[in-house]
Amino acid sequence: LAFLEGIRPGDMLPVPTPAGPRAMRVEGIFVDYLGSLDQGAIAVSTQQMAALWGDRSANLYRLWLRPGTDASTVRTAVLRRLGAGYYAITSRQFLDAVRAILDTLFAATWALVAVAGIVSVIGVVNVQLATVLDRAPEIGMLRTIGVTRADVVWSVLIECGTLGLLGGMLGFVLGGLLSAQFVTISLRRVTGWRIPYDLPVGPLLGVVAAAGLVSAIAGWVPAWAAARSEAHQRSID
Repeated sequence: LAFLEGIRPGDMLPVPTPAGPRAMRVEGIFVDYLGSLDQGAIAVSTQQMAALWGDRSANLYRLWLRPGTDASTVRTAVLRRLGAGYYAITSRQFLDAVRAILDTLFAATWALVAVAGIVSVIGVVNVQLATVLDRAPEIGMLRTIGVTRADVVWSVLIECGTLGLLGGMLGFVLGGLLSAQFVTISLRRVTGWRIPYDLPVGPLLGVVAAAGLVSAIAGWVPAWAAARSEAHQRSID
């Protein structure tokens, strides 16, 4: 609610009550993990609920602990006081459960990553193979002026690896922009949750390097074809 309406601590917020709207001072803002996910929610004390709305019932209590207080001890005391039929969780437990669900959800994406990797390797092989076949006369000319077969092979491998690096860097930039937009803007507008955005630069750079390496490995087929095309061209001549 604070994010959508631009509310800050100290602002006066009109709240509807049975006796008409009443202006209340905003004492603080907190992340509401369990409340309303459309427009947000307002937390008031039980005394205010009883005095203004005539309602003393509740199905959810939020407890803010002083720094240094043991959460497990408070949780045990709360459950002992409420009795059977209730449960108490800490914000850490709730977040861990959300993370477990997200991990399960994203586990299926590894299959998509594998498919994308296979398609990318096939694409590199096909494109570079077609390029090598089109450049067969040029490769033959290079061999004529003294370029060795190993140099031809290495040139194709370097070209394939460079294409993989360029693709990896492009994915790094676009993926970073899209993920930042999703976490900091889209997700917050839908849920109101302020989730810190952390871009793992180190692992992502490793992925970029892996893309170049995989592309270079995929280039062995076009490189072998380049060497064979030179031999085939010479036999025809």
